[in-house]
Amino acid sequence: MWGIGIFIFIMIILLMINNFCSTEMFRSFSKSYGVMC
Repeated sequence: MWGIGIFIFIMIILLMINNFCSTEMFRSFSKSYGVMC
């Protein structure tokens, strides 16, 4: 439960980074959850 909350919190911080869409983490994340920039 806490692990998921911390993960979401980190993702929100990463969304504030301008080049977030170009990171490998986002690519794997978007493939897993179908999230678009």
